[in-house]
Amino acid sequence: MPINKTNKFIRIACALITILLLLTGCSLQDSGLGKSSFTIREDGTLVSPSGEEYVCIGYEPLLTNVGELVFESRVRGEKKYSNRGLGIRYQNGLFAVGTGGNDSILIRREPKSEWRSFYRKASLPEFDFSADGCSRIELVKETWPDDNTAGAHRDCGGGISDKDRISEFLADIRSQKDPKSAGLYELCRRADGLLENCYAYGYIYGFFESESGLAYVMPVMSYNDLAYSVWIGNAWFVLPEAWMKVLTDSMCDLD
Repeated sequence: MPINKTNKFIRIACALITILLLLTGCSLQDSGLGKSSFTIREDGTLVSPSGEEYVCIGYEPLLTNVGELVFESRVRGEKKYSNRGLGIRYQNGLFAVGTGGNDSILIRREPKSEWRSFYRKASLPEFDFSADGCSRIELVKETWPDDNTAGAHRDCGGGISDKDRISEFLADIRSQKDPKSAGLYELCRRADGLLENCYAYGYIYGFFESESGLAYVMPVMSYNDLAYSVWIGNAWFVLPEAWMKVLTDSMCDLD
């Protein structure tokens, strides 16, 4: 083969190899195997491409996002999408809240779990992301919230914002009986023994002064509109009528 044709062949081959390498690099990043993806350690710590560590601070449904989610990155080795019933397809990976570039909190959606998990930079000071750490609580009447129900209420000013009052509310609620022991189910029981008009009334959202992108979630149940209960942490408690009035009277106009 003539030298000029050989050189031309070599140049074409090199160009093709370069293109293939570029395409392979893009494919690796897209599949979560590239350098731009996060890695997860055996202890559950997430590590960003730059070496920043994130630790898990809680799970859905006890926590939720306040603001729209924006895709941030993949987790190495995890599928890009998952099907989770009713033909709904979800994108897996890590998401930040909002578009302001705040990456102190990342929300993880993983392939084999229907509940999202919440991660925070390990370098930040410790903070209580339970009901006791909330700076404001507000009742939102919503029987089936979407992914960002709490978002509209981040700055609405409704609810209880006095820290001592919130502590009083939590202490009183935790001293109450559970709804079954208190006889609340009997308010909804039909003659055939089944319950009627026992339904999800809404949610008490607890907002955090130091992390505006997160809210603590306390579901509220109605028993025939005659009594109510609230879930805090890991148990149901009776929600006394007096506190229910305080919460409903302080609801914002958005509801």
